Amino acid sequence: MPTQYNRSMRSSKFISLLVVAVLLLGSVAMSRCVQPSSGVSTGSTSAATAESTWGNSQTLQDHFDRHGADFKATGPADYAAKAHAFFLESKTDKNIQVKVDKTGVIRIYDARSNSFGAYNADGTTKTFFKPNNGQAYFDSQPGK
Repeated sequence: MPTQYNRSMRSSKFISLLVVAVLLLGSVAMSRCVQPSSGVSTGSTSAATAESTWGNSQTLQDHFDRHGADFKATGPADYAAKAHAFFLESKTDKNIQVKVDKTGVIRIYDARSNSFGAYNADGTTKTFFKPNNGQAYFDSQPGK
């Protein structure tokens, strides 16, 4: 039993450290960027670039082609900026729901705008779109 208890405690400590790391990375990202005053609907106003905020630059064009119109994005860089602004907004807006899974993937949903974003543990964007089944989609995602 003591060995299992020690493993459980180490696992809990690891998860706690992971959460702290994600929060610290978010704070660093916020300090490096200018947060838009009205959230997702604004244009690209941050100092961050698509290359620094999008997790896999090779997927950005495809995601923009499929979801950019959902946010009236004018191009891939604008779409990436809106996704990053949504991530930053989730840190201060208590109405936005956030889940983090066991691997550190952060999933964010705003029911008011039906906007969903998934982000790597370092805060870079994996995807950003408006799900067809809204809240049910977010509820079905892994994480707590």
